[in-house]
Amino acid sequence: MQIFKRGEKVLLNANPSLHNGMYFRRFHSKVATVEGKRGSCYELSLKDGSKKKIVIVHPVHLVKCQK
Repeated sequence: MQIFKRGEKVLLNANPSLHNGMYFRRFHSKVATVEGKRGSCYELSLKDGSKKKIVIVHPVHLVKCQK
């Protein structure tokens, strides 16, 4: 299981073999910032157009961004 820290940048990349904790398809391949943890999932903050949104995603659907 991956561990992310608050403030890290992550890429949303769906793993189709696990449907729990999957995000809405509009956010596929978006970069988000980790805001915190909720249970075994992570709260992510991202921009959707001009609005800031919070998405709760299981860590199997996340990939660390390279610096």
